Amino acid sequence: MDLPGILRDRYGITHADVEPHDAGMSSRTWWVSVDDARCYVATWVADGAVGSLAAGVQAAAIAEHSGVATGAAVQALGGDRVLLVEGGSLVLVHHLDGLPMGDHDSALVGRTLARVHHATVGHELALGLRWPSVEPDGPHLASYPDLRGAVVEAVDAVRSLPRLVHGIAHGDPAPEAFLRLPGHEVALVDWTGALVAPLLYDVASAAMYLGGLDAAEPMLTAYAAGEGPATPDLPHAATMLRLRWAVQADCVARRLATRDLTGTDDTGDTDDADDARGLDDARRHLLGVRDGA
Repeated sequence: MDLPGILRDRYGITHADVEPHDAGMSSRTWWVSVDDARCYVATWVADGAVGSLAAGVQAAAIAEHSGVATGAAVQALGGDRVLLVEGGSLVLVHHLDGLPMGDHDSALVGRTLARVHHATVGHELALGLRWPSVEPDGPHLASYPDLRGAVVEAVDAVRSLPRLVHGIAHGDPAPEAFLRLPGHEVALVDWTGALVAPLLYDVASAAMYLGGLDAAEPMLTAYAAGEGPATPDLPHAATMLRLRWAVQADCVARRLATRDLTGTDDTGDTDDADDARGLDDARRHLLGVRDGA
């Protein structure tokens, strides 16, 4: 892809230096620097993920009304924020120079999610991922019948819950999506997984990344103290966390089955190892066993 040419012709950005980043799943990403300063992040996804990319742009704009920086998309010369490029779509967002959160920032994650959810509660997206984004009957789970059964049980358990508070969820609030900016401001970036879902899904996802509900107690307490909209649903966090592990199992099994190497190096060796570990983690949390046990 001639990204420097696209930046010049479609955005009017000349003399840009482009450096591969490729930190996302099922996407290609690049750092874009101008005058030796890292200014933007460019993200490209294939045709099948165009809807989620466009939804992420819309979701980030809505979430930014909370006062939390989200890395807004840059308008191209024609006014578009999502460009059709080489069988997929490209978005250029402002790079926010901050430090990712760590486990010790659990409470800050909770407070930030509460603020963002106040802005996104009740909103809809024109496009975006389906929730829950699992296909228990799909061929990618054929090699894992016990895992398929656990995924079905996790989905059914959430569907049996009382009506939960819905809105636009970030979808993947990993610690590295939260950035501590200069002046102690916190940003929540990378909205390409945004979807309309119970906001408890975000809370459970954050808890998963923090090591489980016990380890995430400071995050949960801070979310409730910030009167996050999903606070009434927190008693169902354990059920939603199982669904979050089911989503990981479904996603990783699909990547392994289809050899989806988007965003990885040419060999895919490291990605395969990461996916195998991800599937192993999902099996352990859903079935209580490790792969091959």
